[in-house]
Formats: sequence, C-alpha cells, structure tokens
Amino acid sequence: MRLTLRATLSDNVTRQVIAWQTFDESVPAASDDPYGGVVAANLAVQRVMAQLGRYCATTAALHSRAAAP
Repeated sequence: MRLTLRATLSDNVTRQVIAWQTFDESVPAASDDPYGGVVAANLAVQRVMAQLGRYCATTAALHSRAAAP
C-alpha cells in the first residue's frame, strides 16, 4: 500500500503559501486479501498523519517567530 500526501500551509491573513511538503509512505500488506490491504492502509495513514502533525507544528512555530515584530 502506498500513500502520498502533499500538504500546503498558507498564512490565514495574507493567503500566501508559507510552505509545502510531500509525504510518502509505503507499507506492505501482511496478507493478499482485502483485510491485509486495510491494515496496511491504516498503518500508512497513521504514519503520514504523524509526520504531517510534526511538520505543521514545526512550520507554524518557525513562521510565527519570523513574523513577530
């Protein structure tokens, strides 16, 4: 199972793109049936969402510091 997600972060006020990143995760299915695919997809989504959360938090913190007077 392969999951690719492209996240684009934008400033709420200016609507300018702050940053973007592509996340890609591949997880082999443990079995060659629908259940194996679902389990692999679930793990891929969990991994990408964890990466996305860290990316958003880090990028938002850097952007808010850079925008501070």
